[in-house]
Amino acid sequence: MESPDSPINRKRRRKAEKMYARYRWSFRGIQEMEAKEAVRLHALNRVVFVDVRDPAEQAVSMLPEALAEAEYLKAPQRFMKKRVLCYCTIGYRSGLFVKKYGPQYPNLYNLSGGFILWLHAGGIMEKNGSKTRQVHVYGQKWALQPEGYFPVY
Repeated sequence: MESPDSPINRKRRRKAEKMYARYRWSFRGIQEMEAKEAVRLHALNRVVFVDVRDPAEQAVSMLPEALAEAEYLKAPQRFMKKRVLCYCTIGYRSGLFVKKYGPQYPNLYNLSGGFILWLHAGGIMEKNGSKTRQVHVYGQKWALQPEGYFPVY
């Protein structure tokens, strides 16, 4: 696997950052969290992840111990003492989710750059509790995962 700072990874990370920056106008004013901070808080067990992608995407892989959107919405009050970090491939769909539900649940945050920037920050993906290198991206345009990860779309 290539270095996190390989030329290809730097190019993909910059492209993902620019893509997310273009999407942000759709949900201005919401709470966001950078991927590096999310990795740090996850290591301290201080965040809950909510995957807002479709079940077919979730079946490929998810962030560690992530909840599906529907599971979270059944009882969001259970998570009021932690930061709830919502994500999708690049952060657009999760940003809209936080825009919709954030006023009701002030502990909701959008993962800036979605799981793509999470992976670039050193985070991992899991399938059934085991680390995996397969990731379901929204489409070919969003296949900006670090080298060593394999996109499905």
